[in-house]
Amino acid sequence: MTNENEIWEMAKVNLQKNLNFSDISMNLWFGSMVLKVLTENTAYFSIENDFKQNIINTRYIDDIKAAMAEILGFEADAVVLSTEKDTFENKLAKALCNEKEQDEPENNAAFV
Repeated sequence: MTNENEIWEMAKVNLQKNLNFSDISMNLWFGSMVLKVLTENTAYFSIENDFKQNIINTRYIDDIKAAMAEILGFEADAVVLSTEKDTFENKLAKALCNEKEQDEPENNAAFV
């Protein structure tokens, strides 16, 4: 079975081709990015600082999703978490909690 690191390495090949990036550009933006957790519908990545996280989220997230879809065979959401101010595990727990809250239907009906 393929692990997260192998999936991300294969996806980076597609990403580089799709973006027409040099090895230097790939290393600059994605060299330190790691696919840490892959759930059934979301890929969670770790990156070392907030600046890179912001650039990736604003410029390259759709490209990452497309490159991952080429490898996985289905489109998954991509979440990039910076470890500059907190650990990946803490940020992942918060992201999963937020995802769960969004999936649960609101129970605002009042029964009398």
